[in-house]
Amino acid sequence: MVFIYRFLKKIAHKKLYKVELLLCFSFFFFCSPSVDDLIKKAKDELLKENSYEALRYFQKAFEVSLPDEFFLADRDIAFSMITVSADRSKALLLEKEKTKKNENIFWIIDLKDKDELKEKIKGKVYYTVLSPKGRYALFSIFSQNKKIDIPKDIPKESDEESDEEFIEEENCAIWIWDNQKEIFIPTADLLLNCYQKPAVSEEGIVLFILNEKISAYDINKNPFVYQFVEEEPVPPVKKLNNIGSFFFSTNNNPYFLYGVFGRYDFYAIIDKKIKKITNEASFSHVFFLGQDEVPGVFLGGASEHKMVFYKISDQVEIDFQFPIKEWKNGAFISRDHYFYLMGSRLIEKKNDKEKEMPFWGSQIYAGLQNELCFLSPLGTALIYKGNIPDPKSVLIFEKGWELDESDK
Repeated sequence: MVFIYRFLKKIAHKKLYKVELLLCFSFFFFCSPSVDDLIKKAKDELLKENSYEALRYFQKAFEVSLPDEFFLADRDIAFSMITVSADRSKALLLEKEKTKKNENIFWIIDLKDKDELKEKIKGKVYYTVLSPKGRYALFSIFSQNKKIDIPKDIPKESDEESDEEFIEEENCAIWIWDNQKEIFIPTADLLLNCYQKPAVSEEGIVLFILNEKISAYDINKNPFVYQFVEEEPVPPVKKLNNIGSFFFSTNNNPYFLYGVFGRYDFYAIIDKKIKKITNEASFSHVFFLGQDEVPGVFLGGASEHKMVFYKISDQVEIDFQFPIKEWKNGAFISRDHYFYLMGSRLIEKKNDKEKEMPFWGSQIYAGLQNELCFLSPLGTALIYKGNIPDPKSVLIFEKGWELDESDK
């Protein structure tokens, strides 16, 4: 009884209240609807011609039918975000529901030892990412302050009026969680627009775009913002506020995408210098092939998408590429084994054989030992280890999939 083991394990957790646990225990065993009840509700909704609600009931029935081995975290908790460290050793989950004090609860799960840590963070989380080996977790938190602070050593742009147009954006502060010391670390006193995607290295260097300059600060020293690279990347989309999205590889090497609206330049940062890899990236995420130092991005538009991984040295060379359908979210185990989402259905491709999997997904990441960590459309945290659900669960999935229009 894996679920009971997890439940008893959490009773001893210093961050949880016993009363809350007893309530959860009572709800699960006495109030949780059965698979048959949920299927009946789905059929009732179909009679009302309410296919969306029917689909939701089928999705819930499918998840209730699954054994505990398919769940990355507690099955009765919904999450809004998942991310996995570059070395695939840690996963971070953010719960959907907030506490009465308007706090978010996040989980950090060691995918090797299966240890779990739960902590609270105040404010609206826009974005979160782990350092390459999971030592640090970075959060972009919405700030009520409408003014973006500009540190003294970062020159301001001209005060003259400009005819440039900007995206209306909210501003976020950066929070850093030290997973080793289990504390939040004071960070630089500045705000970034919430569409920016900063990143933190395993040594605690935070990278981001500020005033069109690649900027940084060291969380282990006085958090003073400095210009990390002298050369400034040229905004690829004129008259718009271009967005910087940063990523660190397992070996702590930084990469970033710079642009907006499906038009991004892809760069590596080598010895404090930027090296443009391509100006044709169409999605603001860097993927890594396995745990190797092989970064890749989606290229192209319309019906000409492709996934391209690069070898980067003195010269940039294509290491591996393949055409893709119109999908964006992928998880790459190796050159001949990867997953992607077609609509909300999980697809596995292995050794040139493509297989539609009986799972719904919304955010997917490669885990340890060919595993896949992902969220379902209901927010449930799941893990796929190569095992297929039993025929009854698959049948429930297929009934629900007939109603799903996400790939239509």
